[in-house]
Amino acid sequence: MNARNPRIPGTEWVHNVRSFVTLGSPIDKYLVLWRENYRHLTYLDWMDNQNPQCTDKIRHLNYSDEQDPVGHELNILKTTCVWNNLFQEVEDIAFVRYLAPGLAHVKYWQDHELWRRIVDLAIDGRSVNESRNVEWFRFPIYIGVLAVTYLIVPLVGWGIGTVSLSMVYSALVEQTIAWPAVGVTLISITLTLWLMRLMIMWRQMLIVVRGARGGLGRKFSRKCSRAIVRVIVYGAPAVWLWLLWTSALIPYTAPFLKHVVEAGVKLGLLVSICFAIQHAAVKVRWLRLRKTMALTYREYWS
Repeated sequence: MNARNPRIPGTEWVHNVRSFVTLGSPIDKYLVLWRENYRHLTYLDWMDNQNPQCTDKIRHLNYSDEQDPVGHELNILKTTCVWNNLFQEVEDIAFVRYLAPGLAHVKYWQDHELWRRIVDLAIDGRSVNESRNVEWFRFPIYIGVLAVTYLIVPLVGWGIGTVSLSMVYSALVEQTIAWPAVGVTLISITLTLWLMRLMIMWRQMLIVVRGARGGLGRKFSRKCSRAIVRVIVYGAPAVWLWLLWTSALIPYTAPFLKHVVEAGVKLGLLVSICFAIQHAAVKVRWLRLRKTMALTYREYWS
């Protein structure tokens, strides 16, 4: 503990650590959410006088995957004077290697390629150029991520909503109200829109944070994929509207499935319009927050 302030940790451990590795670390989130607990990181006079200044700074390696909702780069931490006084950045990389959202937080332990690089840098003391290479950006994985975010989630919600909505239509024809089907329809649409908004916010946050920097944010394949996604997101309402206006699918539909197709087209139009509106609103909101990237932690705290 700190000799002058027991609430602040001491620095006796500094001379016993050569390398420090963080995987999927939420350090930046802690600094933002509970900033009052870390104000001491913005000045140095609390550090114990009996511990001399480190001649060799601790080598800090930080890694996280874009599908990990916990981990992130250490943009805020690196603006604190305490970190700059004690640590030296070796690597701070957010990569694209794992497909499943959320589950990516526990995928680091099975990533042998990543661990071989960590051993080279943190234990063997090799330089970045001398260590074994890692494929930081896996294009098939990135395509899968976009498919989950912008295709699979909306389609699953659309499918469940279509089936339940067709049941509501059938009940109305018989002059009854199928309350379970109504409930399933409302729940499926609500959950679909909520999940879509959440996942869009996460993708847009990554674009804003990394779009202005080099590396993964500027890969040509990544830019092309984003452009294709934007065409699909903003073009889908026009396609559904055309299908509804022209009834293009009805002639090829069996008579007993026509009410299902009609419900699906109407619900698809609704979901696609909400999807496009959410995408545009979230993108504008995050772009407005781009200027906060220039703040240091001391400025943010004040």
